Amino acid sequence: MAEELPQLDGLDPEFVTLQIGVNDVVRRVSPDQYRENVAAILDDLLTRVDAGRILVVSTPDYTLTPEGPRFGDAERQSGRIERFNEILRDEAEARALRYVDITPVADRVGQDASLVAGDGLHPSGKQYAGWVELIAPHVRKMLSDS
Repeated sequence: MAEELPQLDGLDPEFVTLQIGVNDVVRRVSPDQYRENVAAILDDLLTRVDAGRILVVSTPDYTLTPEGPRFGDAERQSGRIERFNEILRDEAEARALRYVDITPVADRVGQDASLVAGDGLHPSGKQYAGWVELIAPHVRKMLSDS
């Protein structure tokens, strides 16, 4: 956060998408600290970009991938991802920011191996394309409202 946000200073962004949380889960950041971090990030973004131009995207459950369980107890980590997504959604909605849940696509990795990249952990191009199908209508609406 301390390194990433200042990089926006020279960019003067007109539209921002935000997807965070996986590293916080892996590093076992507490839910309270995660909430503080999310609040700080969203509040900073709101000083740079109008609320109608910030889109927040849920965190995919990496534990469902073949390599995901290597990063901690899958059941526990999956529960933490769910909790962090609740926090992210709550904090976004408290600021009147649009939130998109990509889990309908991301959670299908157990049934469709083509949704996972060759490393067995990250989303594949096919999964990203599925996310785009969920996100694009929101972006179109946001852009047409301005």
